[in-house]
Amino acid sequence: MDLINRLQQGYSVLALESPFSERMRVLADLEQWSEQPIYFWSPGYSKVLQYKNNRLVSIGQIDRSGSINSPMDLLNEAGIYLLEGGLDKFNHFVWVDLYHRLREGYTVIALDPAPELHDDLRAIIPLVIDAVPEYRTVELWLCEYLNRSPSPRLVRACLGLHLGALEQILDRVDHGDEDAMAEGRSETIANYVIGQKTAQLSAVGLESMGQPDVEIGGLDQLKEMLHKTTKLFSPEAREAGLNYPKGLILWGLPGTGKSLTTKTAAHLLGMPLLATDWSQIIDDNNPAKAAANLRAIIQIAEVLSPCVLAWDDFEKMPLGALHGILLTWMQERTKPVYIISSVNRLEKLPPEMIRAGRFDQIVFVDLPKEGERQEIIALHLARYTESVEFSKLDWHNLISAFRNCTAAEIAGAVKQAAEEAFCQDRAGQITVQDLVHQRSLFVPSMIRDEDSMLAIRKLAHLARPASGPDNSQWRVPPSEMFEFMED
Repeated sequence: MDLINRLQQGYSVLALESPFSERMRVLADLEQWSEQPIYFWSPGYSKVLQYKNNRLVSIGQIDRSGSINSPMDLLNEAGIYLLEGGLDKFNHFVWVDLYHRLREGYTVIALDPAPELHDDLRAIIPLVIDAVPEYRTVELWLCEYLNRSPSPRLVRACLGLHLGALEQILDRVDHGDEDAMAEGRSETIANYVIGQKTAQLSAVGLESMGQPDVEIGGLDQLKEMLHKTTKLFSPEAREAGLNYPKGLILWGLPGTGKSLTTKTAAHLLGMPLLATDWSQIIDDNNPAKAAANLRAIIQIAEVLSPCVLAWDDFEKMPLGALHGILLTWMQERTKPVYIISSVNRLEKLPPEMIRAGRFDQIVFVDLPKEGERQEIIALHLARYTESVEFSKLDWHNLISAFRNCTAAEIAGAVKQAAEEAFCQDRAGQITVQDLVHQRSLFVPSMIRDEDSMLAIRKLAHLARPASGPDNSQWRVPPSEMFEFMED
């Protein structure tokens, strides 16, 4: 544990970024490492308690509630003091005073999930990050907790959680389903842990995404890039001296399928998909909480690697501390975390974020071409009907009708047509007229927001296209296209 390393280096005042769920584990680690007595206090207690044999016990102090104005008021006998929430309780002047007045034999650790260190404190009080444990540590801990070897799936299910939080979750399984624990039903336990973990990950702005519900249409060049990326993640690539791929920026018009593309990419790579965006991370009222959230996301992604980390609206990244944390990690990371960042306005990203070495590719996703529109319509129709019997002329009419539409708009129209057919007691019987009618009910964003859409497309030459030339049978020759536009 990094905390113990810092203590061994002689630090006497430290800040520990760790969830409150880890209180007892941190105390146990301190007791195992040190022969000194271990003490604990939080604002919920009027007394300082002593940690002994996995318990917090009263040491007979006089109740001092209301008279605690400084950490110095809490120190009695020499030892190690873990103060929970102390950074919020006492202002930074008090902590500076503590640092200079602390006597030999005393160590003070301020535990907080999102410690906010004033500039005056950063130079004298080190911030220690309590990282989530890696696979082998979790495996050994589960073996001891369960008194048997855990299945690999159970170990994977537990990754991304601190051990204190994991123990609380497994204690609830033990209490609620004793048979599952006694019989070692790893699948039942793993499913419960995954459900609980999902809720905990959302607290730091991270979401675990599932498989795509429909195959992605078109984007042939992007798919080819992803197939190459899959090979570059193989052990053979490491033996050849190649580093792990870093990721790509998916840039394009809103609604062109960047989210579905991200899910498809994770599926093609055979990796779990984690998703986040800045709105889930940033806390305007607590910058320290935002920084702690970002560090937690980075830790969890590395522990769960190999994985895909999807970042929506990446261009909304704030400058300052968060920018620095992410930039440093992206440059220095060695774990197989493949980042897919989706953006609408590439020019809003800081130049250093798109410099060589941050991402492998910048890929532009444009409006679907004729052949891609046919493929998208067919793929979404397949969700609602077993067979599609449209003539070639029907397809040409549909492809023409959905010109200037994004992939999301096409998918929405097919869905609405399927719902309308169902309400008319002809489920699965979707006609060309149904689809053309749905198309007539909306104005494509390409036309509705023409200026902003054209501003994005104007810079498309700065990136690799996600789609190659349309060589399908549905391609409209340029001469016919211009004739259509003139009409």
